[in-house]
Amino acid sequence: MEQKKSKVIIISIVVALVLIVGTIATVSVVSRSQNEPTKVASQKLSLGQKFLLDLDYEKAVAEFNAVIEIEPRNVDAYIGLADAYIGLGDEEKAIEALEKGYEATGDETIKAKLDELKRVEETTVETTIAEVTTTPEITTTAEETTTVPETTTTVAETTAPEVTTTVATTTAPKETTIVITTTQSTGKTERKDYSNGSYRIFEYNSKGQRIKISFYSSDGTLEQYNILEYDSKNNLIKESAYTLDGTLACYWTYEYDSKGNEIKQSTYNPDGTLYRYGITTYDSSGKKIRIDWYNGDGLDIGVTIY
Repeated sequence: MEQKKSKVIIISIVVALVLIVGTIATVSVVSRSQNEPTKVASQKLSLGQKFLLDLDYEKAVAEFNAVIEIEPRNVDAYIGLADAYIGLGDEEKAIEALEKGYEATGDETIKAKLDELKRVEETTVETTIAEVTTTPEITTTAEETTTVPETTTTVAETTAPEVTTTVATTTAPKETTIVITTTQSTGKTERKDYSNGSYRIFEYNSKGQRIKISFYSSDGTLEQYNILEYDSKNNLIKESAYTLDGTLACYWTYEYDSKGNEIKQSTYNPDGTLYRYGITTYDSSGKKIRIDWYNGDGLDIGVTIY
């Protein structure tokens, strides 16, 4: 009888051990299965960053897109994808990538890069508008209006001896920009409308320096505003982004060489810690050719080629 009990106990112990080993093996397999996508995403992210540094932008785009398919909230993948599109000269796709990334993650770094890229595009559009509206062949008075063929209409109206209002409309691919400028002793204000219904209000001081940017949604709600500061040489040295309640979201600083060329731009978190910075390189003619980007710890994170 005792022998039978011993056999039963031994068999029970063996069965228990088999079940435990099986459970551990199953957990191990499940764990490896769960970690595999993360490992693949990490490998592809590293590969995409390598292609970015090698200036092989098409391959970089493919790798960063693959990372996003695996991890839709991977911030570095969206930023890398935007840099790759910039390298290919496709700023519109870069903006689309950042907009998608911000929608998926809500990350302020992506928002800051998106604002920065849009600001560069706006500067280009402003330069184009200035060239068109100052062409000697275009003449407008209060009694006569000259319509420029295809895309630009200029209307000038004098309302007071010291106040001149100019309305100019320029149509660009996927974006319509409307500039309403009022010139007074205190400066001017501009409004730009975008195809998605959102718009921005730009305020300038009497020196022509942009001092404030207000961001509005398509329903007219103010989303955020930026305050810009300049040095005695009229160089932009700081831009701070604020939320509706006046809370600092992040800020950028800019440094220049003796020729007035921007050589460094840095992005800071609200608490003042450095998030990342870029070093700008120019060719012998003074043309900007690239920006090398580093994170707050000084590690290389990418490059923008012009």
